[in-house]
Amino acid sequence: FVRSGFPTMERTQAGETPRPHFSPPVPQPYRPMSQPSEQELLQTILQPLLVDFDYWFSRSKELLETERIEFLNPVEQSQLLDRVTHAQQEVTIAKLLFQAVDGQAGIEPSQMVAWHKIVTECWHVSMQLRQSKQTKLEE
Repeated sequence: FVRSGFPTMERTQAGETPRPHFSPPVPQPYRPMSQPSEQELLQTILQPLLVDFDYWFSRSKELLETERIEFLNPVEQSQLLDRVTHAQQEVTIAKLLFQAVDGQAGIEPSQMVAWHKIVTECWHVSMQLRQSKQTKLEE
């Protein structure tokens, strides 16, 4: 029995050194990979995304609650904190609903875009805060 693609030893005349022989691979019939179901896709993509949103909203909320951000006036900081808190509540509800229906429901893309905008705004605030702290240390 010779499997394609594996070396075998060629038969030789008496006294000759055997040489390895590679048989060419035998083409296999095309078998497409099975496509994941919509539910599998949602669980693979949406569930970790919701976890990520929750993580970033938690970090942002902690920053906005514990730091006085000098380049934002107190009203702006409070409003951003309110938006983060509200978005985090929405994510929590979405995670609970997603689990309750066993991953058989999605989320409107426009909602995720809104969450992403808030996370991005918080990233910018955090970077600017870090830069301003660094500048103060260097002075």
